[in-house]
Amino acid sequence: MAIRLVSDGFIAAFREHIRNAQSLRVASAWLSDNDALKALVSRSGIKVKAIIGTYGTSTDPAALKDLVDRFGHKSLRIVAPPELYHPKLFLFEKQDRTVAWIGSANFTKGGVKTNTELVLETDQARTVAPLEKWFDDQWLDLKGQKVAAAIREYEKRWQAAPKERGKEGDPLRDLVEGREMPLVAGEIRIHPEPKARNRFPGEFQFADGQREAYDSIADGLRRLLRRLAEGRDEFFENCARKPAYNKGRNEDRKRRLIKCNTKERARPKLAVRPQISITRLADSETDGEAWWLSEDTNTPGKWAMTKAAVEVFNEMSGDGRQLTLLDESLNSWPGTI
Repeated sequence: MAIRLVSDGFIAAFREHIRNAQSLRVASAWLSDNDALKALVSRSGIKVKAIIGTYGTSTDPAALKDLVDRFGHKSLRIVAPPELYHPKLFLFEKQDRTVAWIGSANFTKGGVKTNTELVLETDQARTVAPLEKWFDDQWLDLKGQKVAAAIREYEKRWQAAPKERGKEGDPLRDLVEGREMPLVAGEIRIHPEPKARNRFPGEFQFADGQREAYDSIADGLRRLLRRLAEGRDEFFENCARKPAYNKGRNEDRKRRLIKCNTKERARPKLAVRPQISITRLADSETDGEAWWLSEDTNTPGKWAMTKAAVEVFNEMSGDGRQLTLLDESLNSWPGTI
């Protein structure tokens, strides 16, 4: 077999593998009731080890209980917040080989059935061996976990989740399950189109049934901000103070926009590494303050968003204050208009 892709037919392929597998090891960001899980719990003579994340409330406690009721508490390890556990790995161990699945599919109804997912299947020993080691190391790190207590603790959090959307509760779980829930009042859903000429067009869908197309990142942001910009000054400031870029878990890797009058005051607030320079982005003519950002945020997409935000800020100015972009040279980047 060597290597193949599993896209459609996930459940059929899963059933075929567990039919003659001695054991199954699963690492998944979330778990919910699905046909593959039902096939697994009905299979006799197979050992299971599952590492499941419970970030948000997308994992269904009932599915966790189904797993431990059938295979025992020693079959399960739970990774709880604040860690976002995000792998998708299936290891089918057979007498002569181990088959690995790795890709985008979680062990959920959406992942195995309703979503568009892509899974790579391989039985090449040189590829499978490091995946097995990775799983076994993860399993060992969670040794000694009190699984029953972890399930009870998670179930309390799951039951207390917001219910604005009715019975299903969590929008993230709706996404994981492949459900498109009705829009609630004031909600906006964004439907991006496939990348086209670096412009990223798309369409907004509003709760009142209206749809509005946009033809680029900047155009979409302008339209969105104009809808949301009540109390413009506070809105812009709140958006600008959020992380513009965050890679990894270390605080010193955060890239932020900040409003300050000097570089010396801006640097500690930006929390950037000393060797990364920061750039004065825009001035407020009346109070002498400036918007600063780290150099690493100067990418075409983020520049387009910043330009659009400044444009809307000035367009809606009620007190005469204006922001001015300092570095117009970045306008030459493709896809930023």
